[in-house]
Amino acid sequence: MLPLKQFVCDTCHEIIKSPDEGWLEWLDDKDPNSNRRKAHSFRICHHLLKSPLGGENGCYVNSPEANSSTIHLDQFLEDRMAHLLGCIDIGDYHDPDFHQPRVADLRQWTELVRRVTIPYYEEARLYWKKAMDDGYFDGANEIRIYTQDFLKTLVEEYAEDER
Repeated sequence: MLPLKQFVCDTCHEIIKSPDEGWLEWLDDKDPNSNRRKAHSFRICHHLLKSPLGGENGCYVNSPEANSSTIHLDQFLEDRMAHLLGCIDIGDYHDPDFHQPRVADLRQWTELVRRVTIPYYEEARLYWKKAMDDGYFDGANEIRIYTQDFLKTLVEEYAEDER
C-alpha cells in the first residue's frame, strides 16, 4: 500500500486505491450534558461510486437520519490537520467558552489520526493482531510501536507472510 495515499475500507476491507475513491463518515450527536455536538464512530470507506459492493449505499454505513457527517477523503486529507484539530477544539472564534473536546471518544479519534497521519500505520493495522500474538511489540515502548521505521519493518515482515 502507498502510505497516506491508500486506505483499507472499514466496510468491505478492500483497498481504497486513492484518496479520491474514499469517503470519511462519522456520527455527530448532541451531548445531553452540554448540548454540544460530539463526534464519534469515525470510518474510512469507499466513495459510493467506487464501492465494490454497489447498491444504493455501497460501503456507507451511516445515514443522514443518524446525525452523520461526511467528507470526501481527498478533501479531508488536503487539510487533515485543520479537520483533526477541529474535532478537539474549533477555536476561540467559534467556541470562546471551550470546556471539553468535541469528540466523544478520544481513543477512536486517535485511531483516525494515526491512520491519516502516520506513514505505514494503515497497512500495519492489517497485521497488528498477528504481530502482537507473535510478541513483535515486546520491549517496545508506547511511542516506538507507532514510529515510521517500526511500522515499515512490521509491514515488510508480515506482508511477506501473506504472499
